[in-house]
Order: sequence, then C-alpha cells, then structure tokens
Amino acid sequence: MRGARKLSVAGVIAFALALMAPQPARADGATTTISGTFGVSGAGLWGSQNSTLNFQNFYGPSWNTGFTSGPGVGCGFFGCFGSQLSMSTSGQLGVNVGLSATAGAMSATVPASVGLGFPTIVPHGQQANITINPAQFGLGVMNTTSPSLQAYTDLVIQAQLSASLQVCAFGCFINVGGQLVNINSVNQLASFNRNGNGLVQVVGISAPVIGQPIIIPGVLGSVLGSVQVNLPQATSGSGTSVLNSSASTSVLSLSVNATNLAASFFQIPPLSGVLGSCPDGCLSYNVLDATANLNMLVNQVFSLAPSAALTLYVAQTGQTITVPLGTSISTLGIAFPQGVNQLTIFPSLALTGNFSNTTTFALNPNFFLSGGAGGFCLLSFCTGFGPLFSVNFNLGTFNVFSQTFTSNIPLGVISGQPFTIVQQTPEPATVLLFSTGLIVLGYLARRRGTHARPRSLFLRESV
Repeated sequence: MRGARKLSVAGVIAFALALMAPQPARADGATTTISGTFGVSGAGLWGSQNSTLNFQNFYGPSWNTGFTSGPGVGCGFFGCFGSQLSMSTSGQLGVNVGLSATAGAMSATVPASVGLGFPTIVPHGQQANITINPAQFGLGVMNTTSPSLQAYTDLVIQAQLSASLQVCAFGCFINVGGQLVNINSVNQLASFNRNGNGLVQVVGISAPVIGQPIIIPGVLGSVLGSVQVNLPQATSGSGTSVLNSSASTSVLSLSVNATNLAASFFQIPPLSGVLGSCPDGCLSYNVLDATANLNMLVNQVFSLAPSAALTLYVAQTGQTITVPLGTSISTLGIAFPQGVNQLTIFPSLALTGNFSNTTTFALNPNFFLSGGAGGFCLLSFCTGFGPLFSVNFNLGTFNVFSQTFTSNIPLGVISGQPFTIVQQTPEPATVLLFSTGLIVLGYLARRRGTHARPRSLFLRESV
C-alpha cells in the first residue's frame, strides 16, 4: 500500500514537470518573392534631368489703332441724318526668332527580383529571423538619345486696314465699308536644322549640314574644301549586372585643299581639277593635291549599374527597416515588442541606378598628299593613269576635354505581398492542466501527513 502511494505521488510529480517543460518549437516556414521590371525614361545625360530649351519671341513694332471722323449718324421719326468715317488698322513688322535645344536623354528597363524566407510561428520569447536572398537582375536595356538643336529667324509683315463711310439725309445714301488692305507675310530668313530637316537655309537657299558635306567651290570647277556637321549618335546597350553602351561621332569635319586654295589666291590655274563635262568630253588632272583635314570627335561611354534595397515595414510598431541587397544570403532578426504576439510585415523592393557618362572631345588632324595623275573621257570612253605618289599622314588623336558625369537615378519601387509571423503563447488548456496538477500534489501531500500521525502514536504505545 505504501509503495502504491509512492508511485502515485511520483506519477503526479512527473506529470506536473512534463506540463511545466517548454513546448518544442514548430518548424512552420514560408517564402515570398518580389519581382517586376524597373525603369526610367527621360533621365539626363549630364547628371541631371533631361534639359530642354524652347524659346520663341517677336522683335519689332506692333499696332492696333483706329479713328472716327464726322458728326455721326442719328436716326429719328423723319429718318437718319449725318455722316461718319471710321478707319482701323492693325499689324506687326519685325522678326520672329525661335530656338529649341535638348541635352539628350537616357531610358532604361531592368527586370529584378528578390526572395524571402520567414517563419510563420516562432517560440515564445524568441525573435523572428527572416532570410533574405541576393537580388537577381534580368537582361536590362538602356537607350540614349543624342542632343538636338533647331533655330530659325522669320521676317514677319502683317498689316490690315479697314474703313467704313456713312452719309445720311432722311436716308443713308452712302453706306460702304470693308477691308482695304490685308497683308500677312511670314518669310524665313535663316534656319538651322528646322523641324529636324538637317539643313542650313538662308533666304531660300538650302544646304545640307547635318550628316552631309557642304562643298565650298573654287575657280575652274575645283574644290577648295568642305564642311560636315553631325550630331552625336544615339546608343543602345544591354546587360544584367551593368548596362553599357558607347558611340563615337565626328561632329565637325573640316577639309581644305591647300594647293587649290593657293592657286585661287595667286590667280593661277588650279593644280588639280576637271576641265570639260564628263562623260561627253573632259580632262581630269592632278599635278599636286595637298588636302588638310581636321575632325572633331565626340566619344561617349555610358554605364548604368543597378543596385537593390529591401524595405520591411512592420505594421504593429510602425518600424521601417531598409536592407541593402548584396551578393550573399543575409538574415534579419525582428523582435516582438512587449505584449505583441503577431507581426504583419509589408515588404518592398527598390532599385537605384548609378549612371555615368564619360564624354571626351578630341581632335584628329591628318594630311593627304598626292600627285602625278590624269585621265580623260570622250563619249563615255574613259581612261587615266596615276597617281605617281600618294601619302596619308595621320597625326593621331588629341583629347581636348574629357569629363565623367555621374548621377544616382531612381528606377522605381515594387511592393510585395504582406506576410504575418505569430509568436507562440501558453494555451488555456495547458494552464488548466498545470493548475490541476498542483492542486492534486497539494491534496496528496496533505492526506499523507494526516494518516501518518496516528500510526506513529500507535507504534510508540506498543513499545
């Protein structure tokens, strides 16, 4: 009987200790991914937003006036009597000047994503550990547009003249009026690349300038030189971690035929040229041709390196945590505040692009020398010889100016799906069982003490 009581007491103690032992943590977990395409449009090439200049103004006098003469015309019971002359004029005379320029722009798209792992339930008193994977970048595309320039000057002649005359005696026997003069003339005086046509126009005479050579004629059909203007090229590039593109443009090319220029100055026949009309009958010759060329080059190298950052907003506390994303997996611990057993977290992914533009202006002079050549054409039959010598001297490329322009450009923010993490708390049933175990232990201890006392007295009397 005593052994049975000892077993029952030991069982209750073991049961209570089992209830007091901490519950094992549950291994519930989940993952989420934030992904999308980030981008920018119209960013500046020179470290700021795309600069645009639009200017238009009129210079010259404008007028709008009129006058009335005569006593006027009044009408009554016997008719209308009186006379009145009215005249009005308006207009403007001057020039209209317009200028439009852009500094060029950059546009880019970058696909990106990031994966998160988090527990849905954590043990009581422990923090929530969130696993953050490195950002993954897809194939991005970057495009640049070149700077542009347009300018024009127009001659404006506008004039309007109107008049009216009324003469009345009992009735108005003269009642005339209307527009006497109407001049509306807008003529272009000069323009450069107007509406992107690539032309220089002066009083109706056009010459190509953007991407086309302007030939400067000399005597006897010879050529003294040429000028060619180009705008920097647009570029396109792609990449995953870094987007790159580049372009090299000869924005200004000058060519001067030194021998023909000297011949024109000294009023002697040119040392190279063509006589006659080819192919019916002409003679070409080249005693000596010395041509100097100068090219102004613009070399541009563009680079866009995207970087990612993860932002976690905790709704219950208002806390915002920003984590730059690197190339390795990281872990972020978030503690539960006192009295808070649930955290609702709103994640978002932000991309920023480090954009750089290295622009270099360079000069490339070269010299071409040839001579001892000739030929003729007669009735579509052509033949020729030479040249006896031809030498091209390239003096190399000299950098005049080089600078790197950098800027950090926001590429956008994409929000992910919010998730919830719960902290375990003791369940009411567990608390009830624990309390019941304590009561049973107290009751058994009291009962054991009550039965032990008479037995000890009985033993003493027996002895």
